[in-house]
Amino acid sequence: IGENALQFARDIWQDAEVDTTTTVPGKKRTDYDSVLSYMNLPQIPYKDVMATVKAWVEALKPGGELTIMCPSLEWAAVQILSPERNPALIVHLFGTQDKPSQFHASGFTMMDLRSLCSLSGIAITHAATGEYTINDNTCEMHTVRGVKK
Repeated sequence: IGENALQFARDIWQDAEVDTTTTVPGKKRTDYDSVLSYMNLPQIPYKDVMATVKAWVEALKPGGELTIMCPSLEWAAVQILSPERNPALIVHLFGTQDKPSQFHASGFTMMDLRSLCSLSGIAITHAATGEYTINDNTCEMHTVRGVKK
């Protein structure tokens, strides 16, 4: 799920069949081994985030794995208060806004992501903050991964 998810998924699971479907509330499929949301959760309006994550979990078969990767709101807060802001801060917070699918409508701390996953029936197995780049500028993102209970 997400524009860059296909390449990212192929990098992780070289031999896997990759489906680039949009799994959103109302779409019923329950046999995925894994769902990867790469940088697209912020594009979901905040009021719809819980329903969306629950739909992703419902799409997983029992024991299936959910991975959510998204920009770090904590990193953005530090950058906002910094006298030398990272040039990518605005895109990190609001998306590129060059097409309808690139507007951010929500933001997440690590605690938010862990809570969303737990409340949606995911047993968290990995949670970390790492780096990604926007136009050669280093930013931080969160990765939360877990299995369907």
